Amino acid sequence: RPGRTELLGDDPAWGIIEAARVPASIVARWARRFPVVSVNRTLDPHGAYPTWDRVSVDNGVGMELVVEHLAGLGHRRIAFVSCQSEPRSAQPHPHFVERVDGFCQALRRRGLPVEQRLLVDFDDTGSWDTALMNQLISRRLLRGPGAPTALCFANDLLALRFAAYARHLGLSI
Repeated sequence: RPGRTELLGDDPAWGIIEAARVPASIVARWARRFPVVSVNRTLDPHGAYPTWDRVSVDNGVGMELVVEHLAGLGHRRIAFVSCQSEPRSAQPHPHFVERVDGFCQALRRRGLPVEQRLLVDFDDTGSWDTALMNQLISRRLLRGPGAPTALCFANDLLALRFAAYARHLGLSI
């Protein structure tokens, strides 16, 4: 069975939309033969953008909109929950870094506090439900004095897993 990079062989292609984690060297080779558009490709390790077309989100603006919405609802203590480390890597994922930076900048622009206690980052151990809830509970983030009135998650998967676990604990969200 051919691998995904062998599928392009000599067959004609109109173009390629690359949304997987294909190594940049392979996509660059494709881009010499076909029109290529990458979806959400981040900078390479040396800080260079790909030489082919790409479509990506502006994570800073996204966090600005989230904070604007939550602040508009009256929230003043907003926590940010993320899992910045990529599996099998000690490096923070660029999207998570952009999101937490954008979140903190948005709070500052509105004169809201950026409290380290409300910036929850945990390692991806493969057991996000347990790890996330243990950190939130052990830091008494969800209850007690100084608890946030809103939580912002770095991605949908974290938010969905939190919602399921919160319901399991009887928390209303």
